[in-house]
Amino acid sequence: MLVHKKAPPYRAWQYQKEGPRPDWVERITATNDDGELFHTRISGRQVLYPGEWLVRDIDGEVVYYSDEEFNDLFDKGANP
Repeated sequence: MLVHKKAPPYRAWQYQKEGPRPDWVERITATNDDGELFHTRISGRQVLYPGEWLVRDIDGEVVYYSDEEFNDLFDKGANP
């Protein structure tokens, strides 16, 4: 099956326990009492685990992806 990977414009950030977070990630995430990083979406809170991705599209919508989903859908080399 031929799969076309999504190209920019999008911004993607992969969660690592340590290290800086981009401003757009800081604005949409928080840390709970257990020290877990999460973002809130219409369906509720989404806890992020190391290696998982937040992707912001051209319209500013942010979507969560596992590492496997991200690799299947996006061109990592095109991440601005």
